[in-house]
Amino acid sequence: MEEQNNYEIKEPKKKNTSTIIFTIIFIILIGVIGYLTFTRVMERSNKQNNQESSQQKQESPKKEIDAKENVKIDILTKTNKIFSIKDNSKSKSINYTGNIVEILEKLSLNDDNKIRIAVNASKKHKVHTSKNKLSNPEVIKIIDEYIKNYTVEEYFTNEDTYFYAQYDGEEVERNYKELFGEQIEHRDFKDACPFEYYYDSKSNEYFSNNQCGGTGYDELLYYFDKVTTKDDESYAYIYIGLKGNGRYTGESTKIYSDIDKKNIVEEITDPQKGSDYLIEDNKIDEFAKYKLTYKLNDLNQYYFDKIEKCN
Repeated sequence: MEEQNNYEIKEPKKKNTSTIIFTIIFIILIGVIGYLTFTRVMERSNKQNNQESSQQKQESPKKEIDAKENVKIDILTKTNKIFSIKDNSKSKSINYTGNIVEILEKLSLNDDNKIRIAVNASKKHKVHTSKNKLSNPEVIKIIDEYIKNYTVEEYFTNEDTYFYAQYDGEEVERNYKELFGEQIEHRDFKDACPFEYYYDSKSNEYFSNNQCGGTGYDELLYYFDKVTTKDDESYAYIYIGLKGNGRYTGESTKIYSDIDKKNIVEEITDPQKGSDYLIEDNKIDEFAKYKLTYKLNDLNQYYFDKIEKCN
């Protein structure tokens, strides 16, 4: 009887062992299936993420380029306005007028110069060939007083030699705000010539005397090179030279590397070629380099801050 009982006890052990082995195999299979499923899901997710990341990387530089291009156009327009250029030309030969002389020789801008720049950047909406055609009595009075003191009647009455222009005060105000980020305080410039600019508060107009503030027949050679940005500042780099007046006197036209006329870059004997001469891309290193700094204000707009010489 004891031997029979022992046999009955051993039989269940075999069944339990088989069950355990089956259970282990089942768990392993579930684990492998789960792992493979998880791996496929992760691969799909990573592939999708990589595609999105790649697309963002492709789009990101484009946005940056567009932003930089917008800033460049803005700074180019403002720099050209400061130098009395009313289009987006990169290379230009321009009159070497009083406000530009002041900027380049003193490397500074006071309030008077800011007004001059804002006026010169505006369109002339009325032009008079002599003082006899001016309608503003105060302007005529100033000219008559000057004529009386300096005996220069012919310059102000001869329609072939002189002219005056009028500018819209609202446009001057807009230019001033755009360039310098502040409100203009209108004023006159009546110290010579007999006046450079006269402001009429009643009509909100500026009157200019075209013969004031020049430097003879020399012309400024201007080349706009590039714009760089750093933090809240943008920098415009320009090259400046000077074109002598030889083409008007029958002599060669001297091209100077800067406004000081110390170094001659080239002498041109052909009057027409001298007149047409502009700074070209491959010659910019022969001329003086200047940097204009613009700062970003609270309205996310750049305004002129300072100018400095680089070489």
